[in-house]
Amino acid sequence: MLIMRTIICRVILAMTIVILNNLILVSTKTGRKNLHKLGAISNDFALKLLRELKAKDETGNIFISPLSISMTFGMLYYGAAGNTAEDLKDALGYKKEGMTKEIVDLTFKRFLTNELRKSANFNLNAANAILVDNKLGLLPDFKKKVQETYFANVKSVDFQTNTSEILKDINSWVSKQTNGKIPKLLDSLDKKTVFIILNAVYFKSLWKYPFDPKNNRWQIFLNNNKEFEAKSIQMMRMTKRFGIANISDCEALELPYIVDNVVMLIMMPKRGLKYLEQELSHISIVKILKAMRYTRINAVIPKFKIEFNRSLVPELTRLGVRTVFEDVDFSGMIKNESIPINEFLHKAVIEVNEEGTEAAAATATKTTKSLIPSFIVNRPFVFAIIDKRINFVFFLGRILQVNSSMMEKLLRMNFFFIVLTISVCYILGFPTEDNTTAIQKLAKANNEFSMNLHRILAQNSLRNLFFSPTSLFFALGMLYKGAGGETAQELQNLLGYNKAGLSDDEVADSFEQLLIEYSSSKNYTLKTANALLVDHRVDLKPEFRQAMQDSFHAKIREADFDREANQVVQEINAWINDHTNGKIPKFLDHLDRNTVLTILNAIYFKGLWSVPFETRDTKREKFYNYGGNDKSNRFVLMMHKSHRMLYTSSPDWEMVELPYKGDRISMVIVLPKERDGLAAVESNLTSDQINDYRNKMRLSTVNLTLPKFKIDSILNNLKQDLELLGAGKMFQNDADFSKMAENAKVRVSQVMHEAVVEVNEEGTVAAAASGVHLVPLSLSVPRDFIVDHPFFFAIVDKKTNLILFSGRVIYL
Repeated sequence: MLIMRTIICRVILAMTIVILNNLILVSTKTGRKNLHKLGAISNDFALKLLRELKAKDETGNIFISPLSISMTFGMLYYGAAGNTAEDLKDALGYKKEGMTKEIVDLTFKRFLTNELRKSANFNLNAANAILVDNKLGLLPDFKKKVQETYFANVKSVDFQTNTSEILKDINSWVSKQTNGKIPKLLDSLDKKTVFIILNAVYFKSLWKYPFDPKNNRWQIFLNNNKEFEAKSIQMMRMTKRFGIANISDCEALELPYIVDNVVMLIMMPKRGLKYLEQELSHISIVKILKAMRYTRINAVIPKFKIEFNRSLVPELTRLGVRTVFEDVDFSGMIKNESIPINEFLHKAVIEVNEEGTEAAAATATKTTKSLIPSFIVNRPFVFAIIDKRINFVFFLGRILQVNSSMMEKLLRMNFFFIVLTISVCYILGFPTEDNTTAIQKLAKANNEFSMNLHRILAQNSLRNLFFSPTSLFFALGMLYKGAGGETAQELQNLLGYNKAGLSDDEVADSFEQLLIEYSSSKNYTLKTANALLVDHRVDLKPEFRQAMQDSFHAKIREADFDREANQVVQEINAWINDHTNGKIPKFLDHLDRNTVLTILNAIYFKGLWSVPFETRDTKREKFYNYGGNDKSNRFVLMMHKSHRMLYTSSPDWEMVELPYKGDRISMVIVLPKERDGLAAVESNLTSDQINDYRNKMRLSTVNLTLPKFKIDSILNNLKQDLELLGAGKMFQNDADFSKMAENAKVRVSQVMHEAVVEVNEEGTVAAAASGVHLVPLSLSVPRDFIVDHPFFFAIVDKKTNLILFSGRVIYL
């Protein structure tokens, strides 16, 4: 009778590197599908194991072979029965993927038969062996299965009397299978051992594009991501076209080996390695690989070597593999009493250096300082949303202060505006070819009005400001249609119709065409609506009513302002809430019972960046609040991206243009060169000046840093501001709105405006050219990818998504 209580499973892993993507060519569709399943199972289990290992040692390097561990468990699973088989089936993920023992074994056999390759420059090898005590009754079916499926060398030995010789044989076998990289797996062997399962995986390959040792530099690596633990190490450098991806919490680099489909995947965390490791899964790695964009970059990676040797029993137990170490049932393997495993050893070695294939042309590079201009929005600035085709300003604002509370939970770029004349609000549109001239005139008038009002609102103000000149332009445009005499003349001057050379007919036609143009768009959402609420005692003139409906597409509704004031307020708020997609839910608190006419305009814009900011690049950085000192400055969420965009500068400020998807609408940012230079810039900035500089903009690669921000700007009454701009008559008792109503003398009592803007990273992934009819000003400079702090890495075959090897580097 055997009283021995030990089975030792040795899982040996080999020489260099980490994951598998599409590792197996199979002859049937089912076979390919099963290989993908096995890859997903192996990857997810390995990533869970990696998290367990780093929980025990958060400051140590880790290197494991998912393939080696998976293959060892495959052999154990075939010999398991009862609760042990169910335990393994659940913990390893076979049950979830519907993989029976037969499917698991057949899939491993296909892998071992078709995918192990060896040449002068590439070697991927896996070997299995089983040593069985000659007193243990190994079942013939199990022996036949592991020999035929896993190509295992099964040997009967006497552990009690030949312990030293067996130990020597094991280490020799391991050394041979790993080309000497693991010369000594075991230091000793218990005489009570009755069964050992061995697996060795060896991988060695030359880079497809070799690193030239002459380009190596000593460079700082932040051990444990801490400056006081930084160490100067040898960094390899190369400028080449590589795959790079930004996804989740990391930036990833793909380095190909000489054999197609096998690559090293390096993932640089943005928020810290522990967050990246916590979120990694098979699915996320596949997403990274699919998101790869191939571009010329400066790759800087460390030379490194890791030797990892660990008993995995505690980690495997926490992952649900319990019964193999306790009340085990290996009746599919052993005919005598089943004996639990008391050890599961895993040893892995990786070495990464410069070597590569001679067939690839070596590219000699030298490190140069980047010529990419930096555009860091960390101080007050002006911004605008513009239709580039007609230079029409949709929205305009400035940022003086940014608080942390403004930075959270922001959506895409959203803009919502409403104004009331007695409740006024407004919007904007786009031209067709037939009306381009008139609409360009209207745009010029709108922009002139916009900058004039901006200067008035910004004067002596230390608040953030955001408004929609176009919304006001629409509302006041409807008001102008009903004005006569001096009132009409003042509005005409205020709105810039005279200066732009616009006749009344052109004004009406242009507004109508804008509304038609804005009625539909596939690339963004831009909605505008106009409405008039008229007291039932007021008779609108037919010509005015017709103009409101034809030129402004306005809905006209009669109401009893005296008796139904509360109901009218609710109706106005509901209308505005509906037309701003809920962003301005309550515009009015109350309404003066003397009100007889309300003109409403609402505008809503939601656009995706043409080239999005990656959320993982967002980090807290200092924003220098206007006129402030160190106490008033704030650390806020700053977004980052490096991309080709339209850029120009003057002696006093810089300007950059950020397009939205569709390349029709963009945000323009004007940034003073002095931290407190905004007031001086605003006082001198004109619409003509902006247009002149926008015409000078050229495509440049820009490193952009932009804060996330949200502004809710409420202008309860613009009466004083509009009076300062020369339009005071409409508020006086002798105001002339004779073209509007038959039987009532009316005046404007209040002009209200509320605008909301939210800016964050979201946008379309598809990149678009930023600007039309422009010639690049600067040459493209390769991006830097500098692996100088802890990172996760993997070797991947991109066909099956199977992980060959995975690891992390914390300390060098």
